[in-house]
Amino acid sequence: MSGSARGNVSEASAPEVAEAMDFDAGFQQGSDRGPEVRAVAEDGGFESEAFATTMNEIASDRNVCIKLEEALIPVNEVRQGACEILGLDPLYVANEGRFAVFVPAAQEDAALEVMKKLEVSQGAARVGEMEESPARTVVLQSRIGGNRVVDVLSGEQLPRIC
Repeated sequence: MSGSARGNVSEASAPEVAEAMDFDAGFQQGSDRGPEVRAVAEDGGFESEAFATTMNEIASDRNVCIKLEEALIPVNEVRQGACEILGLDPLYVANEGRFAVFVPAAQEDAALEVMKKLEVSQGAARVGEMEESPARTVVLQSRIGGNRVVDVLSGEQLPRIC
């Protein structure tokens, strides 16, 4: 990652966005052809891995802290309902056809504007930010304001019973 480790995390719903944002141009410093994209996490469309796992891999690989805001993470109402019934955390459920884009904070609006022009990613949203410390950590700010570390899931996700 060039420059500061600070940036924003956005989640979108299809790889077609990559072409629309002209990701190759974004990697060129000083390019005005598109937002400077610092990382794209696709992981096979999150089919085999969950959002939380992918964020942890990026935080570890980039030696940064990813701070997520639970209220900003778009979770489909049906998925949320199923997770509540089954006692599962939606952050640890695989998400087919999703990916995360990391752009500098100053280019967040431009990146979201491009993504929202495409039907498949009209629900794109800023869901957090990247900071330098605490390194190799993913932190989630809950809807009620508390913070918790989002660890890599080891083994199978077990339902919450309380």
